Amino acid sequence: MTILPDQKYRAKGSVKVPLFGQEAPSNPATSKIAKLTGCVVIPAFTRRITTDQGIRYEVEFLPALEQFPSDDDYQDTLRLHALYEEAIRQTPEQYLWVHNRWDLKL
Repeated sequence: MTILPDQKYRAKGSVKVPLFGQEAPSNPATSKIAKLTGCVVIPAFTRRITTDQGIRYEVEFLPALEQFPSDDDYQDTLRLHALYEEAIRQTPEQYLWVHNRWDLKL
């Protein structure tokens, strides 16, 4: 099963967890669903690759997270954020930077 939490980070049950050193409203759904179902969480990241032959996509699967979820949604989300940050640093141009992720007043 694949789960991609939506971007409704400010809803009931959200937690504020640092992302790139700045507090960000965050969705703890991955942790909550893993707790409810007992499923294993395998992080996966996609990258769009442009070549002379066109566009292709690469999917990287990381090892299943050990001791996940914990009893702490904040710590679980912080752990996921560290994975996200690492993936974003690899290809920052592919992150959705136009999304107001940090609840900034623009």
